[in-house]
Amino acid sequence: MHHHKGKVSYLDSQERRDELPPEEVFGMIPLKSSDDVLDFGAGTGYFSIPAAKKTAGTVYALDTDDSMLEIIRSKTVKEGLTNIVPISALSLLITPSM
Repeated sequence: MHHHKGKVSYLDSQERRDELPPEEVFGMIPLKSSDDVLDFGAGTGYFSIPAAKKTAGTVYALDTDDSMLEIIRSKTVKEGLTNIVPISALSLLITPSM
């Protein structure tokens, strides 16, 4: 997979931050400090990074584009975060409830 510079620059742009600030979004979600989070279509980690700062639980950053997951890995190291797990696929086991 190849980097799409225009896509990456938009995903991390100030314009997007002004329109949809991730910290504001997480302020509206009743996220507990121990919750796990799934960020599907994680892209560059726009929501994954702030989520990882808000919870001690695991943040699963799901994206099918390996170049996006590499960007998330890089940001995770830069931010010193240890609770983000970049993933490219997800399997769900659904069991009937009684």
